[in-house]
Amino acid sequence: MRSTVLLGAALLAVAVAFTLPFRPTDAGDYANPACAAHRCDDAAPAIGALQRAEVAKFFQEQPAMGSFSLVVRAPFAGAVRAAGGGEDAQYKAGSLVCVLAAVALAVAVFIRMRARGVPWSAGLLLAALVVINPANGDALQRGHPEEILAAALLAGAAFAAPQSSLPAGIAVGLAIATKQWALLGLAPVAFLAPAGERVRLVASSLVVVAVLMLPMAIGNPTAFRHAASAAANPPGSVKALDVWFPFAHSDVSSVALPDGSVSVETVWRIPHRLDRATHWLIIGICTALIAAWWIRREQAMDAMWLLVLVLLLRALLDPRAHPYHYAPFVIALAVAEAGVAMRFPWRTTAAAAVLAVALRLFDSGQWGLASAVWLAAALPAALVLTAAVLGGRPALASPRPRSRAS
Repeated sequence: MRSTVLLGAALLAVAVAFTLPFRPTDAGDYANPACAAHRCDDAAPAIGALQRAEVAKFFQEQPAMGSFSLVVRAPFAGAVRAAGGGEDAQYKAGSLVCVLAAVALAVAVFIRMRARGVPWSAGLLLAALVVINPANGDALQRGHPEEILAAALLAGAAFAAPQSSLPAGIAVGLAIATKQWALLGLAPVAFLAPAGERVRLVASSLVVVAVLMLPMAIGNPTAFRHAASAAANPPGSVKALDVWFPFAHSDVSSVALPDGSVSVETVWRIPHRLDRATHWLIIGICTALIAAWWIRREQAMDAMWLLVLVLLLRALLDPRAHPYHYAPFVIALAVAEAGVAMRFPWRTTAAAAVLAVALRLFDSGQWGLASAVWLAAALPAALVLTAAVLGGRPALASPRPRSRAS
């Protein structure tokens, strides 16, 4: 118990040190003046409206995300604002709350590994990767700490599902009400619950989603519809860390900003119909994999690995996938590895290392090289993971240590 408390305190300190350097000026999608011209995924206006108790404006300013992180972040940002903190401090306060969800999950991961007799050093490394991995850092830099919150909630639901279906269902519902992509994880998490508890898990998650989403839809139906559409089909350039970038062509685009200035940037594009079809392609492929797993469930691997696969493909097949979209994959991979790693969590460590290199290249503008590095690792990993998950192969598993002393 004492070691767990010490670990939690240490990870809390790490989370604070990890979060505080990021500022709204670094965050392209938080307090973004370009979002004044169209609805995007900038949470700042809605959080600001909640701080000032401007309910109608909150519904009007719905960003392209769910409401849960907005409701969670607003009180902490408001408290900092009341204490005299500016926008920087308010952003950091809201971000830290999201990262704390990853801290709680990291402690649970460490406890599981120690209970299996895995050396404390391996457990500590894996717990640290849940909190401080390159995708989480990119999420904070680009103004999307809610990605970390949703990822931790969904992975935490998968962690809890075998023992506690109701809390797991609530966590999935909160994840979906944070970011809509979490709906792809509902079935894999339900599969992890005991057979008689799966319906309860799904039902509880849908109730939570309804409780959090219906007020947004009723409060301003037009804004809700526009936000949902923007989340499904975001504007912008094809990004480097997906399968479509090698086939994209570049254009120079001029964007008029609200202050009258003009931003000139290179935009990567794929054919419009293909671009818009990828959303449904992702849903179709992930649904097919989930169905295939269910058909082969007696021979297939644990559904936790199905969740990892779905979250990897969700970003890999999305032409707008920023590096932070891989945060759910990395965090879910850490939870999956906590159940099989014997001594060193090489899967999560390798994924984080390759992503770090690709992210460095991405941020430096070397998108072609970033794409080559990431796809060289991610495509074979996705194929091996698919074969292992559906075939029930032991490629992803490791023998369990016999005792704590081993």
